[in-house]
Amino acid sequence: MYLTALTQRDRLFDIAARWLRGDVHEDDACFVTEVFLIDPLVTAPVLTSFLSQVTMGSATTPKVEHLRMKGEVRRRIAGGWRCPTPRAAELFARYRERPEEFFPTTPVDLFAVSGRQDDLLAMVRFKNLTRIAHKTARRAAAALDPEVRRRTGMALPDLTSGTLDAEHARLLGEVERTLCLEIGNGDRSFSREDLRLDDVIGAKLIGEASDLAHLEESLLAHPQVVSASRSEHHGAYNDVCLELELACSPPGPTIDRLLAADWSGALARGLDTGEVGRAIPRYVESAQRTFFVDVILTTWEELVESEFGRGLHEERTERQHTEVTRAGHLVTNVGLASLFLLLVAMAPTVTVGEPPIKMSGRYLPDTVAAFVASLFGLNLDRSPLSLPPVDADSPHYAQRHSGAAPLGYVEAGE
Repeated sequence: MYLTALTQRDRLFDIAARWLRGDVHEDDACFVTEVFLIDPLVTAPVLTSFLSQVTMGSATTPKVEHLRMKGEVRRRIAGGWRCPTPRAAELFARYRERPEEFFPTTPVDLFAVSGRQDDLLAMVRFKNLTRIAHKTARRAAAALDPEVRRRTGMALPDLTSGTLDAEHARLLGEVERTLCLEIGNGDRSFSREDLRLDDVIGAKLIGEASDLAHLEESLLAHPQVVSASRSEHHGAYNDVCLELELACSPPGPTIDRLLAADWSGALARGLDTGEVGRAIPRYVESAQRTFFVDVILTTWEELVESEFGRGLHEERTERQHTEVTRAGHLVTNVGLASLFLLLVAMAPTVTVGEPPIKMSGRYLPDTVAAFVASLFGLNLDRSPLSLPPVDADSPHYAQRHSGAAPLGYVEAGE
């Protein structure tokens, strides 16, 4: 994965690429943890200052709410438009009548930014780890799509219809397994552009159509913007997307600020405060001096369509998961390998041996659950009806062999 929202994106990509080949270095897990522990504190002040200035001006401090479920986000949107159109009022009424149909428990990591009169100005979303892994897998599939088509000789309808006949499905599976072996052996690799994700941090700025052009000019003219690319989305909803490259603060002040921060929470991620302090100067000085953020400009009407109407976000996500465009071996393994790397960054350990997800392997959900649980000290490979092993010196051992075995315990072979 190549996550452009990070300042250490290049080294993280190199580690991820090696892990696909089963090549793990001793300090990999420690550095992966540092990336997701330190990098947010490098970029957050830059992003906060930038968005505050372009949405409200430097004289006003915005109100910021941290929202963790999509139900909270939709309630905030529905309550934030004072004079909704008839279409929006209809969608809000439908939502309030049956909120459970709008995926209210979908987890999000989002900050709602409001102005003086509690008017919603912007939303800043951080893509969660499962979505990052899923999108990385989709990017990998897209990158290899021409080669898959060349080797199978399949026409476009055969790959996109989701109704492959048995022979085509068998051939497609063989091609994907061969490509996975080539990746695992190092005979084939992905480039940074193949697995580039620019929307790990996404900001959505909301305004009247007449104001958005001026807002776009302000964004592009801001001194922190190093580069920009623009695209327009037209469909079930419409918006303008700007991929902005922002300049970081100078290394010296950044290092001083980070060293003064409270890092006691690092213990839960397998690092002590001393290790973090020693890593900070090296980390900042070796990082890129920029990072990328996806900025969407949208009107209230289009925002409501994307969250309540024709473009309902979770329905789009469901379609992405259920569309059958290939046998799945390649997508599954790249996605699982990416997810495992991201989970290492969140787990209370910085030691990883051989990666459990190999491109040549085949995996079931319960196998993956056991891999994930092992990072967090859980034992999900056991049945909830079995009992833990008992020490011969334990008083429970006598009970176990006294003829009165506890309920649910069965000796091996019985």
